[in-house]
Amino acid sequence: MENKICRNCCELKDITEYRKHGKTYRLDCKICYREKERTNRVNRLLKVDVEHAARVIEHQTKIKNRGECPIDNVWCYKCEEFKHKDKFSPYNLTHHGCCRECSSMNDIQRNRLLKLKAIEYLGGKCNRCGYLGHYSAYDFHHLNYLEKEFDWGKARKKTFEKIKPELDKCILLCKNCHAMVHTKLNDDGTLNNEYIPTNL
Repeated sequence: MENKICRNCCELKDITEYRKHGKTYRLDCKICYREKERTNRVNRLLKVDVEHAARVIEHQTKIKNRGECPIDNVWCYKCEEFKHKDKFSPYNLTHHGCCRECSSMNDIQRNRLLKLKAIEYLGGKCNRCGYLGHYSAYDFHHLNYLEKEFDWGKARKKTFEKIKPELDKCILLCKNCHAMVHTKLNDDGTLNNEYIPTNL
């Protein structure tokens, strides 16, 4: 294999350590070239956005402080440690994402914030009994089941703006009240006047 001396670090390296540039190879090795690109990016940012440049410098410093990556390990940016590549989903493994554990926690936090926003949008309390409490104790009840396009299981994967039209078809109920309006009979066996069938 062909070897080449990097003009920046002056080390003799295998040609595979250099990026191709047209029909030849760059004068700087991949490591030095990447370092120059980072420096140039910071210098450009300093002219237009000092705060952004400071965040980039902080991020670059964190990368340098990681140390050498162990074999078959990948850096999780969320928990900030090296983990075995088996702990990453195929997508996150190729897109420098976080490990499965952190990714799952990200989804849980996103769903929590989205539901809290939806609860606030519909008044923040049960429309039937006035219950005020934990966000997990609320349901979104469709007043007309025929107009229902999707439930919360699918809604939580969308942006708030996209679920607004669906929320406008609902009222906020606590889980206790929601169960009651979908129960056909009262305790004494009489017909529940508030009953709304789940399938029409």
